[in-house]
Amino acid sequence: MALFGTDGIRGKIGSDLSAKLCFDVSRAFGHYLRKTLPGLPVLLGKDTRFSGDMIESAISAGLSSQGVEVIKLGVITTPGLQYLCAYKECAGVMITASHNLAADNGIKLFSKGGLKLSPEEESYLEGFMNSDFKEEPPARIYEEDKFVEIYLNYLRERSRGIIVKGIVLDCANGSTVRFAPGLFNYLHPDFLYTAGCYPDGYNINLNCGSTHPDVICDLVRGLNKRSTIGFAFDGDGDRVIACDDRGMIVDGDDFLAVLSLWLKVVVGKRKFSVVGTVMTNRGLEEFLKKESILFYRSKVGDKNVYSMMKEKGALLGAETSGHVIIDGELCGDGMLAAIYLLRGVHELGLKRLNLFKKHFQIMKSVRLESRISSLNQEIIEKIEEFQKNFNGRIVVRPSGTEPLVRIMVESKSLEEAQLACLDICNMFEKKEFKTVS
Repeated sequence: MALFGTDGIRGKIGSDLSAKLCFDVSRAFGHYLRKTLPGLPVLLGKDTRFSGDMIESAISAGLSSQGVEVIKLGVITTPGLQYLCAYKECAGVMITASHNLAADNGIKLFSKGGLKLSPEEESYLEGFMNSDFKEEPPARIYEEDKFVEIYLNYLRERSRGIIVKGIVLDCANGSTVRFAPGLFNYLHPDFLYTAGCYPDGYNINLNCGSTHPDVICDLVRGLNKRSTIGFAFDGDGDRVIACDDRGMIVDGDDFLAVLSLWLKVVVGKRKFSVVGTVMTNRGLEEFLKKESILFYRSKVGDKNVYSMMKEKGALLGAETSGHVIIDGELCGDGMLAAIYLLRGVHELGLKRLNLFKKHFQIMKSVRLESRISSLNQEIIEKIEEFQKNFNGRIVVRPSGTEPLVRIMVESKSLEEAQLACLDICNMFEKKEFKTVS
């Protein structure tokens, strides 16, 4: 099984992700950088997990042993790290397992300028990890807090002129705790309430954040104040889910609708395109068609969304789960997306944020014995045959980070979607379908 998943390396601390593995990966990355981009320093960031310090030490040692300078940023968001890599023309390593709980952690590697590694680069590193390395004179390892202020100032600049009433934040006890309360208070809202802002190393994403938007929804409903908007981020700050003043969820598809309309009506863009994924609700596709906005679907993963945006020249991209990418950015940035949503709401004068009627989507996961990269041909053919007689969409895909197969069934009929999803799940209960062809 490949070491790199959909978004870097991720696993359980101690079993899947050991200190030795982290050292080996960073040493291979350091060797690769020294050979291809000599003299390039690495910015090293982390989220708030208890295991972050251990991994930070292992990665620092691995990079330094190959003569690569390490600049430690401490707790920062993944998009913040990528922005600084581009600003300072550095490579980067982010220690995070994103929206997973504290028992997991992971490593995201970025080349010069904050670009994610290509599949070919990941394969090269993986194949090179167990090779013999010549030790180089160790490079410096040091901390630099001033870099983080550069990123915060960048976000502040993009929030100028926005008028807001009330804001509720859920920082998932993760990286955005360091930035979001101060950033959104900078907008001078009438009031600002926070949740998930007390990280202890073990409570990141625990019943909070973008995977639990009910927290902000309940808070907003309890406040019962008009024009309040809630934002829930994930552990490393690259996702955001919002809610309106009625406590209705505003997901990545809704972000695309609002921001696309803002680009068309306020900014005056014409004949532009946006990118979603195979999971994007068909209701959004229908809304964009009415607005004469081109829409493309990529595979799941913000890396795939970003790649298709570049290919198609799209101005926006998003995953339903809350990765929202604005043209000119390297990745989804939850806080930046929230700022743009506030600007869109303010300048469009919107009273509601759910601009289109969604088709029903039923999502289930089937746990496997181990992670797989593809489905076997037999089940692919069965799903294709099932699709012929189903009035809707079916998406079945292996998880890129966990031993799961994720199933999504979409239809205008809730009952039809539920029954179809149950039938698809039953296919996977048969043992012969739990292997890769």
